[in-house]
Amino acid sequence: DTTVLPMTAPNVVLARHTVLVRGDTIVAVGPADEVAIPADARRIDGRDQVLMPGLADMHVHLDLSEDPRILDLFLAAGVTSVRSMDGRPYVLAGDRIAAGDLDGPRIVSAGPLLDGPGSFWNDATVIETPAAGRAEVDR
Repeated sequence: DTTVLPMTAPNVVLARHTVLVRGDTIVAVGPADEVAIPADARRIDGRDQVLMPGLADMHVHLDLSEDPRILDLFLAAGVTSVRSMDGRPYVLAGDRIAAGDLDGPRIVSAGPLLDGPGSFWNDATVIETPAAGRAEVDR
């Protein structure tokens, strides 16, 4: 009995709906009085709530904080997937999140930072030539 914002078209709001999830897959969405809920289902009361797909932030810099609690802020804002633009080892918490050891959004990460001569970043791999750049990307 929740309000669903399916994000499938502009201005679509589905009032008094049930969303049935099996594992990590949505298997049914429909009016609350039409969707059959299995007897053994875990029920979440969605009355007076709004359900929508998780948001994705495709340009974040997780490298700016070493505190994993920052990941909770994404979830609190409805962001369930992020793309981190700098793949430093200490920000690659995706495995810990997938294992359930850490709460946070799904993380897709770029590789280590590559830059040219005179780089502003003190931990970037500096690429001097196009051939060195190709070799580093291949590596």
